[in-house]
Amino acid sequence: YAGHDYALDYEINPHPDFSFTKYILEEDDDAIPLIDIKIGGPNGIPHLILQPGQSAKYKHVYDKLMKNLGKDNFYYTMDANVFEEVNSSDNDTNDDDDEEEDFEFIDDFPMGLITMYDAINIHLDDLLDSKKIEKRLPNEILNLEIELEIRTLRIKRQDLFYSEEELETRLEYVLYEESEEYSSWMNDKLGKECTEMMERDVKNYRDLERLTDSEEVLMQFDIDRVSENVYKYQHNPFIMSLLYEKALMQNNEDALMKLKPIIKKLAFQYVSFKLLFALGGYYLNEPDASIKYIIEGTDLQKIFPSVDVFSETELNLFAMLRLLVNVRNGNTKEAIYYYQFIALVIQENPIISALQLEFEFLISNDFKKVYSDILKEGGYDEDEEDESE
Repeated sequence: YAGHDYALDYEINPHPDFSFTKYILEEDDDAIPLIDIKIGGPNGIPHLILQPGQSAKYKHVYDKLMKNLGKDNFYYTMDANVFEEVNSSDNDTNDDDDEEEDFEFIDDFPMGLITMYDAINIHLDDLLDSKKIEKRLPNEILNLEIELEIRTLRIKRQDLFYSEEELETRLEYVLYEESEEYSSWMNDKLGKECTEMMERDVKNYRDLERLTDSEEVLMQFDIDRVSENVYKYQHNPFIMSLLYEKALMQNNEDALMKLKPIIKKLAFQYVSFKLLFALGGYYLNEPDASIKYIIEGTDLQKIFPSVDVFSETELNLFAMLRLLVNVRNGNTKEAIYYYQFIALVIQENPIISALQLEFEFLISNDFKKVYSDILKEGGYDEDEEDESE
């Protein structure tokens, strides 16, 4: 709520996800103890950070900050020439004065909350600090390790990266600027029901934790809940998509057997489910012939010519599919491109962890060679470096 209220002070409305996720939070009343939470960027004033392709999509946020604070009273990290009100000299001044302050640090984040997107903004010193990283949760460690590998590759292997000018013209970034937050079928009722389901499952899981410390029992409970929820919530496409994604990661054969026909049926109705069905089938190495054209397609507009505006969910699913296809085909440049696009869209999806493992395996050899070359140029021996760490 601190971040929510802070943004409202500047007339910036919360992300639409908050209409669902707010139900996870306890009511903001006197029962919740007050704690001091650091808000804002350097010196407590707003810091707007945009990645390539976000300029037009979030210009309204920039305009609100200009209106309420004035250009000298907030920080921004972006390509300034996309805004008519900002000239190059303003941008140079901010970059020179606040270059270090544009980064964040691992300890700034509560445990479990460093996403792929957050890793992009972590200071290099922290990415190199193995002791700090080892204390984080597995998904965070993976996010941070891959970010370090990508930054290292960028030093010596520019051939594996598109320029910022090229990124701005790539179709996915163009579609992202015009995208809607959610697919057209999504609504508050479906989201609220999904949140209530997750709250019940979390409560029952925690109750079970108090009775047993058996990882096997707890894991089986989680698997069973997915299977049981399939029949109970077939009317809710949002829940079906989440259960399918979770069943894929659990390798939950019982749940997948129930879910596959449901997802395939929904794929006849909705673009997002066509993409999800294609991604799941390709991940399992059992793609359905009816969606082969989606797996082989590289242009989202040509795959779905009747769609005028795509949702962020659809763009995220397409990017994950293209990431997996390029990883398995050994196309490192395209894989890096789609990995970084996924981080930009910031759509939480359990499938991404499995894709990250395959992606890291793809780039590991290039990373090791570049890292070795950097050590040699610096006069270090790899064995000595390992011992010092």
